[in-house]
Amino acid sequence: MKQSQINYIFLSLSLVAIVIATYCLFKIQTTPTQNAFVDLVYLYKEFNYTKERSVVFNEKTRPLNLKLDTINMQLGYLMAQDTENDLEYTSFLVSYRDSLNTYAENLKAEYDTEIWSRINTYVQSFGKQNNYSMIFGGAGNGSIMYTDSTINITQDVLNYMNEKYEDK
Repeated sequence: MKQSQINYIFLSLSLVAIVIATYCLFKIQTTPTQNAFVDLVYLYKEFNYTKERSVVFNEKTRPLNLKLDTINMQLGYLMAQDTENDLEYTSFLVSYRDSLNTYAENLKAEYDTEIWSRINTYVQSFGKQNNYSMIFGGAGNGSIMYTDSTINITQDVLNYMNEKYEDK
C-alpha cells in the first residue's frame, strides 16, 4: 500500500472520529440533566381538575350520604332498643350500609385514578418541555426526606397543569 493511500485512510478515519466525538459531545450537552421535586399533596389539592371532580363526586355521593346517615340513625335506634325481634332487620341494615360504603370507596378510587392520570401526564409533559431528567414526587410519606427548596418546582408545575387543563 502506498503512503498516499495510508494517509487518505488515516485522514478519513480521523474525520469520522471527529464527527462522532462532536456528535457525542453535542448529545451530552443537550441531554436534560436537571432534577427537581414536586409536592404531590399540594398538586392534587390545588389542581383545577381535582376541584372540578370533587364537586361532581360530592354531588353524586350526596344522596348516598343521606342514605348512610339514615341507616346509621336507624341502627342507633335499634341498638338502643336492645330487642332481639329486630335482629334480622339490623343485620340487613348493617349489610346495606357496608355495601353503600364500599360503593363510595370504589367511586372515590375511580375519581382519584382519573385525577392522578392527568397529573402524571402533565408532569411528564412539563418535564420534557423544560429539560428535566427527573422530577421526584414527595407526598409527605417518607419517600423524599429532604430537598433543597431551590429545586421545588411545585408551583411552576401546578401553573402549567392548570393552564393545560383550562386549554383542553
